[in-house]
Amino acid sequence: MRSLVCIIGVVVGILVTSVGAIAALRVTVTPLEGTPRTKFTVSFVVDRKLTGGRWLEVKVVSPSTRSDCERQESETVSYAPKGKRVDVVLRPWDRLRWCPGVYRGTIRVARRVGCGGPDGPNTGPCWTDGPILARFSFSVTP
Repeated sequence: MRSLVCIIGVVVGILVTSVGAIAALRVTVTPLEGTPRTKFTVSFVVDRKLTGGRWLEVKVVSPSTRSDCERQESETVSYAPKGKRVDVVLRPWDRLRWCPGVYRGTIRVARRVGCGGPDGPNTGPCWTDGPILARFSFSVTP
């Protein structure tokens, strides 16, 4: 019986640790619906200290395959103290307008790992993607 209690305690401890490692951010998107030229603001409170070696990437992607409108866009939050509210503005920089439809977004941790691979400097990745902290969406109407 004592062994069973010990095993259950270890399993519960692992589950709590695993769930605690996935920090879900509360995200607000304004507006939730816009036009092809709307600037969308993604707001959230940073849950960890961000420095030059660790940052957050806010990215949206549309299922559209059109080439005359912005199918994806991203912005980086490179510095913010833990607990600071940030507002990230997403706008269609390259094509100057969003594609009609629903954009799905993520907020993900990225971390610098150094540049260089087995073939020398500047041949490998300089960063690695970490966990997704939040998901969000907005809609664009024609």
